[in-house]
Amino acid sequence: MSRYRSYGKLDDQPVLDGDRAFLGFGSFRDAGSIPENYLAESQNLRLETNSAVVRKGLKRLTGDATVLAATVLASTFYRDPASSTEYVVLACSDRAYFVNPADGSKKTILYAGGETAAAGCSIMQAFHYLFLWRTDSPSLPFTLAVNLGKYPLIFDGSNLAAETGTFVKPAETSTIPPSSYAVYASNRLCVPTGRDTIRFSVLGDPNLFRYQDQDSVKPGDSDQITSLSSIEGDALMVGKRRSLHVITSVSDLFASDYLQSEVSNQFGIVARETVRQVGGLIFFLNDSGVYSVNAAVRGSSRVGTPVAYLQITDDPISADIEDEIEAIDFTTARTTACAVVASNRYFLAIPSSASGNDKILIYNIVLNSWESVDTLPTGVYVDNLIRIIYNNQLRVAAICSSGKILLLEENANGNDEYGNGGSATTVAVDAKAVTRLYRGGDVSSVKRWKIATIGSTTKTASSTKFRILANTREPDSASTELGEFTTTAIEEDFRRLGIRQRGNGIQLTIDNGASAAGRWELRDISIEGHTGSRQRRSYA
Repeated sequence: MSRYRSYGKLDDQPVLDGDRAFLGFGSFRDAGSIPENYLAESQNLRLETNSAVVRKGLKRLTGDATVLAATVLASTFYRDPASSTEYVVLACSDRAYFVNPADGSKKTILYAGGETAAAGCSIMQAFHYLFLWRTDSPSLPFTLAVNLGKYPLIFDGSNLAAETGTFVKPAETSTIPPSSYAVYASNRLCVPTGRDTIRFSVLGDPNLFRYQDQDSVKPGDSDQITSLSSIEGDALMVGKRRSLHVITSVSDLFASDYLQSEVSNQFGIVARETVRQVGGLIFFLNDSGVYSVNAAVRGSSRVGTPVAYLQITDDPISADIEDEIEAIDFTTARTTACAVVASNRYFLAIPSSASGNDKILIYNIVLNSWESVDTLPTGVYVDNLIRIIYNNQLRVAAICSSGKILLLEENANGNDEYGNGGSATTVAVDAKAVTRLYRGGDVSSVKRWKIATIGSTTKTASSTKFRILANTREPDSASTELGEFTTTAIEEDFRRLGIRQRGNGIQLTIDNGASAAGRWELRDISIEGHTGSRQRRSYA
């Protein structure tokens, strides 16, 4: 709509552009090719209301000095069948801490018989037991045809309240094999026991493994199994580094419809803890990015043969954030990258260095787009992401090897709590939104940008900082701060800021200043400029 009723022939008509909603971001694309209502960068933001809101801060759930001084090797969520109390289990070298997220209190359960765990172990709950799977560590020469590893430790939940129970080795009558992890599928334990081999427990009995209940997945292909994951329809998805496979009819290994199928030989799975399923979608991290598989077996007539219904995305869903994928340290990601699905989001923790997972990439399943790159306080690295029940809600918690349990998106003041001291250290969330390149529909002419109009809301009653910077492209490439504002009340803001810059296009960066504070919500942006296309005429 025109700003004025009419324009003369020599008037410079205004160029208008902007966004009225924010539905995702694409940091890999050129800013000029990003579609309307998408950001070029989104750091520590949530877009669930179609506006860009600074995320809530992390909350540290335990202040126990013993737990914070521990070295955590594996973690999971556990519900005590006796008391129905829910715990976060932190497995350490010779004991496990059961931390109640509601109040931070702990229970300590030792490993019996001097047994220990080491890096690379994993812990899971199945058949009302906790299984602590420990890294294979052959103690005899490799010339022998036997691989003697560390058998899992098992806790049956007894005497947890009194802290007198123990993690014990399987009974001598058990035939459970050693491994570093296992999965539960179709009332069986599925245990990888070699580069290509999977062993299955007897139905309903996790301690009994028969020799005939095993299978090899594409043996001799110079590859190895990197992940196992249960999928709908009585099936198991087997990931190798370079290929993807599905085993059907896991509940009856000798049924006529038992089938092993190769889904793809073009890509596989980097890290097993990144494989997560929500509904019919399975997400995982590949060397080329994040892919999704649609295991649409609900509509099939025979759920025993879901491979015919698997649909793999031709392109990775991470194509819009390929720059973030390229920055992953894949050597470290193989053992540390992890993910969880909650609140209609896929949270993927990834490392940018050998130190560990220092970023969390968030894919919004409802918006069908990437929502944010969450950064963590300096020195904080995520070793696992799990779902816990907190205040009777399903929430995401980040587990750190130093014993910290950090609840995501809890502190409404926008401060992250962390640290291993008696009192948690706090730091403000450092948020940033970078718009697409606004050109006003004209990609060729140089404009004189005049005014930026910003609609926002302050989300915290404490001090909140809100800064706007403008960056033009061709011929000027300067970055100019349009203003930095500090508010101390929850209120709506509508600001019109002068720009006075020339360029083919313009981007705005909105953050919370050089010293971050508080939380804000960015609702809409509009930009106004002039093309300056007057033509001189001679009347001689």
